[in-house]
Amino acid sequence: MAPQDSSQGGAAESVSSEKRSNPDDQITGRSGSKLRYFPRDALRHIRKAIRRGLVPIVGSPGAGDDARLFFERQLFRGPGKGVDFNPLDLSSHDFEFGAAEVEDLASSFDADFYLESYPDVAASGINPFWHFIFKGRGEGRFPSADCAAVKNDKTQPLESLNIIDQIRPHFDENFYRAENKDLDKDLTDLVWHYVEFGVAEGRNPTSEFDTSFYLATYPDVAASGVNPFWHFIFKGHEEGRYPTSDLAGMGANKARTEKTLNVVEQIRPHFDEVFYKAQNEDLGDEFDDLVRHYVELGVAEGRNPTSEFDTAFYLETYRDIALGDTNPFLHYLLHGRQEGRQPNRTAHYRGWPFMVSCENEELISEMVTGDLASKAALEKIKTFCQSDRMNELVAKAAALEPDVGVIDKHVDSYCAPWLDQDFFFLRQCIDKIPSRPYTSVILMPAGRMGGADLVAAILAKALATEEKVIILRTDDSHWDRPEWYPETVISVDISDQMNSVTDSSKLLYSLLCHIGARDIFNVNSRRAFETYLKFGSRLTYQFRLYAYYFCADRTEDGLEVGYPVWFFANIFPNLTCAFTDTKNLSLELVERFSIPPAQRARVRSLYTPAVLDVPSEPIAARQLRKEGDRRPCVLWAGRLDRQKRFDLVVEVAAAMPNIDFRCWGKAVLDAPPNLDAMTRNLEINGPFDTYQELPLEDCDGFFYTAAWDGLPTILIELGALGMPVAASAVGGVPELIDETTGWLFADQAGADAAVSALRQMLSDPDERVRRATALQQRVRNRHSMALYREEILAVKQGRSS
Repeated sequence: MAPQDSSQGGAAESVSSEKRSNPDDQITGRSGSKLRYFPRDALRHIRKAIRRGLVPIVGSPGAGDDARLFFERQLFRGPGKGVDFNPLDLSSHDFEFGAAEVEDLASSFDADFYLESYPDVAASGINPFWHFIFKGRGEGRFPSADCAAVKNDKTQPLESLNIIDQIRPHFDENFYRAENKDLDKDLTDLVWHYVEFGVAEGRNPTSEFDTSFYLATYPDVAASGVNPFWHFIFKGHEEGRYPTSDLAGMGANKARTEKTLNVVEQIRPHFDEVFYKAQNEDLGDEFDDLVRHYVELGVAEGRNPTSEFDTAFYLETYRDIALGDTNPFLHYLLHGRQEGRQPNRTAHYRGWPFMVSCENEELISEMVTGDLASKAALEKIKTFCQSDRMNELVAKAAALEPDVGVIDKHVDSYCAPWLDQDFFFLRQCIDKIPSRPYTSVILMPAGRMGGADLVAAILAKALATEEKVIILRTDDSHWDRPEWYPETVISVDISDQMNSVTDSSKLLYSLLCHIGARDIFNVNSRRAFETYLKFGSRLTYQFRLYAYYFCADRTEDGLEVGYPVWFFANIFPNLTCAFTDTKNLSLELVERFSIPPAQRARVRSLYTPAVLDVPSEPIAARQLRKEGDRRPCVLWAGRLDRQKRFDLVVEVAAAMPNIDFRCWGKAVLDAPPNLDAMTRNLEINGPFDTYQELPLEDCDGFFYTAAWDGLPTILIELGALGMPVAASAVGGVPELIDETTGWLFADQAGADAAVSALRQMLSDPDERVRRATALQQRVRNRHSMALYREEILAVKQGRSS
């Protein structure tokens, strides 16, 4: 349908001024066509549109589903900056939005940004706002630069990103995809889509939560602007709110009863019935369940559930709790302690980390059960805290440090771990660890197939020859290549617990204290870096801390980000040694952070050993024997991400049509590259698992194109096999590949430099064999497991390399 011209404004005014008692009378086109020309499904949507406040201005009736109708509101007259586009063209069978929903979307829409960011939309001539509503959102496109910045900024703890991470474990992606078939199949982050768009569109995150019902039923939530699903998970459920109309239909009285019983059972193990009865003699014997009395009546009457918790004080001090519908004692047990709130006027909890020792582990286990033995054990602790022996100990301590003060009934002289919900996650972690003394702990995010994961496996092998080693996976449960790791090394997944606690650094700190291994190695675990930052000085009293660093990442603007930037200078004072995989990175860290000469020995480069055996004959010699049976061919393998410069491969292949380029990999961190410019001599395959899958003998060399890097393990392994290599001279690559062991080119020089290096490599078969043999010898001499193990041992013994 052709765009409407400005002369139609008068029609809009006349239609909008008519009485709306009969919507059918209003739907009249410029040509005088009547309602009967529209198919039945179109009429339903048109009537719905008018009731919601959208005004039809010009009809262009046609046959069947091709009938379309223009709708106009003032907001459609150019909501973008400087772009005045025509009124929104809405298909009758697509239109399901009311005025409020569309207006909300239009308020954040920038047509200039949209057309500049998505040239395909600009070239199509489609109304940009129409495209965003019906296609762009489902494809993950952004309506404005601000929205794009929020999504792409991974360094800022923005509210929307926090909400996405918090609701992700409760989100049903399979349900969301099945119920919303209009979404683009390439949209990968469905949780983000729900937070950014799905709520406004009335979509549901699970089969057990109705977004529209929740917002309509609880106007305070709708008015607050908070994500309704997040509100239900972290507040609404505890407040007894309903996620769906079906549950609401069970009756408010029943819900209140169930909520009361739920609260009663949650606080019962922590409730002191003896104290409650003694302090409230007016109750007599008429109440069988004192806990329920406290929940239903005692809170309003200012009664206290234990001697340590003052109900009236808590409600008076924390008005957010008083204004809500949460039992104050339950709030304190579940949240207040972790938030540093006081249970009474004189207690000042300092957020001690929970500690577990051999002496009190059994006692704590008994207390958690809440039986008579537990109450007796608790009473024993209270009695001791009021004993002469306790006073004697306090007096001795006060003589050394007067700030210790005196002990009274409100002092925080012990911190009962069963009052701390995080303790249970610590207990789960401890239960996962086989009981044995460990010498070393290796902390890693997960067991995937990356270079850092391989380094962790090599480190485990080096340590396991003489020590008891345990690996803790802190971020997720992946354990993709178990064959990389020695059978004697224990690997434990604690990611679920780390993702559940309020303070993962405190959990990891306490767990490391419990394990008690002398040496702690961090290989690329962010949670470990955060624990080093928060508890590093404490850990150094008992343990030796090590951290592995690999090359920094780069933003699209060229700025360096990553662990060598974020977690080096701030934790280096507490490290026994900082390891790098290249001399280049070691020198860079020393220079950038001005490490004093006396401390530079604590920044140590360890060349990663080759895992593959070094054959007696290089692959280059076998390649040469097969050279006459095929076209010249080079291999490329890596992530199809910005760092690895697959775009350079495409450009080089186009410049060398007589050479075959066979590639393996997929996009991992960035969006997949545009492959439209691929030439016929370029072949792309999926990722490979083992080097045996690659046609190493049926090619003439390997092509490496990264824009930045450390010393990638693929070059070390191919070097061990004796493969000719042409590589970009970035990071630590020149420490392995130089003019004697391969062919280097400057990444900044573009495709011409890469083409020149490849032509030199392919033009001289004998030189390929000579340099590949030299590369093989360098790997044999410098990247051996024996040398790596000796370097690790030297560091642990305090010897120089």
